[in-house]
Amino acid sequence: LGKEILVHLIRADETGERDFEGILKSFDTDSISLETEKGIVTLQRRGISYTKANDDKDLFNNKKG
Repeated sequence: LGKEILVHLIRADETGERDFEGILKSFDTDSISLETEKGIVTLQRRGISYTKANDDKDLFNNKKG
């Protein structure tokens, strides 16, 4: 909880989105909730293709020189 993650859905949701980025707020056996720029988003786990830590977000944005 509290970590930034990426979530990719099997199919787009009702708004046409398939990819979500946000802070993991909660999860249970049926769903996960993320705090995104648009607010809290709750996604059903059965519709998720994969999730991963967003720990390399700024990997290429912090170049020196």
